[in-house]
Amino acid sequence: QQSSEQQQKPPSKEEMIKNSWDKIQLKLEDVHAKWNTYEAEGMKKGLTKESGDKFEASINTLTKAAENKNIIEIYDAASNSYLNLKPFYDLYQDEVSGDIYTIKYAANQAYLKAIQGDLKAAVDLLNGREENINKIRLKQSEDEDKEKIEKISLSLADFRKALEEDSRHLFMIKKDVIVENLKNIEE
Repeated sequence: QQSSEQQQKPPSKEEMIKNSWDKIQLKLEDVHAKWNTYEAEGMKKGLTKESGDKFEASINTLTKAAENKNIIEIYDAASNSYLNLKPFYDLYQDEVSGDIYTIKYAANQAYLKAIQGDLKAAVDLLNGREENINKIRLKQSEDEDKEKIEKISLSLADFRKALEEDSRHLFMIKKDVIVENLKNIEE
């Protein structure tokens, strides 16, 4: 009877946190394996060794940051990984993911800069994204997609306005809205 009570007991907060970190490590192992599989194919398609090396360095940094459980470093390394994926997607003419990842990079980096108090750098990161949005617009044809793209543009503007406030929580919300809007385009 005692063992059945222990089995029904929900996991502790510490166990849940450990399980989450373990899942992250497993996902990163999968990323490394998939990268190894794709690397040679990417080179055949025209990916430069420099681009491949930059991406590999960024996922190595991400793995170390996750191992150290350093959230700021994880955000930084993950967003750099997004940016370093752009050359891969640029190999395909109608692919929008490279521009989507560049905007994700900018949103995550702007969030990091904002919580560190460098609001000018955050604004600068958000400001140059219109070119990425225009490239996405050119590659999308359906009216439904055009509305989704407009939401991205508006959410970037909302994040810029939110930078005038002094709220880490608000910065996170605005960053998350951008990322969610980008996911809607990827679907």
